[in-house]
Formats: sequence, structure tokens, C-alpha cells
Amino acid sequence: MKHPLLTLALLCPLLLYATDDIATLTEECDIRAASPDDPDRPANVPARYYTRDGDDTYYAHIIHACTQAYEASQNVRYLYQRGLIREKQITNEDMRHHAAGSPTRSPKESLRFYGLEQSTRNDLRLAAEAGYPAARLDLILIDISKPETEQALQALMDTSPRLAHLGLGRWHRMQFLLDDRQADQHRTQAEHHLREAIAAGDHNGAWLTLAGLYTLSGQND
Repeated sequence: MKHPLLTLALLCPLLLYATDDIATLTEECDIRAASPDDPDRPANVPARYYTRDGDDTYYAHIIHACTQAYEASQNVRYLYQRGLIREKQITNEDMRHHAAGSPTRSPKESLRFYGLEQSTRNDLRLAAEAGYPAARLDLILIDISKPETEQALQALMDTSPRLAHLGLGRWHRMQFLLDDRQADQHRTQAEHHLREAIAAGDHNGAWLTLAGLYTLSGQND
């Protein structure tokens, strides 16, 4: 028989997350998942520049919070934010996997990881199809290394120029790192698009990406 104090200690993390209050869950989804890239984020919702690493219980709670927030409000922003949290979970798990020095995943781990990826894409796709611009951007940037990504970002210019410039800035920044032959051109284009995003009102993600570009290229202004 387990000692009652030990049992309570094991349950404490779950008890901390045990709430069905919609207002609390909605706030949790916003606190943990609101994106600095989202031009439709309400002014009273602070941008989340990072999300702490967490275990499965932590991510399950935030996903549940965003699910409940969406079901209560039918606001697709919460579908978008749920997709972002799933994407963060994938990134963290991938980093832990590589840090552990594991060359391959087991079939069970691979199936679970594939499920996470599909759930992420599905959330972003549903939000994008419902007309949420930031979801369209993230859905494109998931496949940032694909040849058609630049064209997809250019197509976003007609409806969401601020997000299109942000996405193109990030795409050119990646090319700056990968394409030695055209590094200078990509750096120039990245700076151009990021400054256009800033001029269009993005004072969060574009500034951070531009600062990162300057750091990578050894410039300070």
C-alpha cells in the first residue's frame, strides 16, 4: 500500500491543472500560447515570446485549455494557439531526442511523434481555412525548407502583407545561413522584408528576427 503523502505528492502536478473554469482555461491558453507574430492578438493579451519546456502533463494541460477556450467561444485564435503549443511540444521533444544521442526513434515513439505533427498541422489548417491570417503564415513556415515556400509567402502578400514580409524575412534569413553563394543577397532581402513588417506595425516578432539576423551577420545596428 502506498503511503498517503507519497500518493499526494505524485498527484500534485495534476491537481494544479485540474480546473474546468472557462475563464481560467482561456487565460491559461493566452498566457502560454499567444504569439508575438499574431496581428489579431487582442491588446490586453501579452505576446508570449517563449514557452518553457514542459513534460507531457504540462502540454496536455495547455492543449486542454485552448480546446476548452475554443469550444466555449468558437474563436479560431484558440485553435491557432493550440497548434502553436503542439508545435512547441514537437520542438522540445525533438531537441531532447537529439540531446540524448538517440539515432532513431522506436516504432512507438515514431508513431506518437507523427501524431503530434499531424495534430499541429490540422489545428493550423483549420484556423487558416477559417480565415485566421497568422495560422496561414505558420502553416507555410512549418515547411520552410520546401522549394515552394517562398512562392506561398509571396501569395500571402495580397491579403496579409505584414505577415508575408515577416515570413519572407525569416525565409531569407534561413537561406542566408544555408546558401553561401548568395548569402549577401539573402541577408539584404531578409532585412528589407523585416523592416517592411516593422513599418506595417509588427513591433514584436519582426524586431526579434531582425536582431537575430544582425547577430548572425556580425552587425549591431
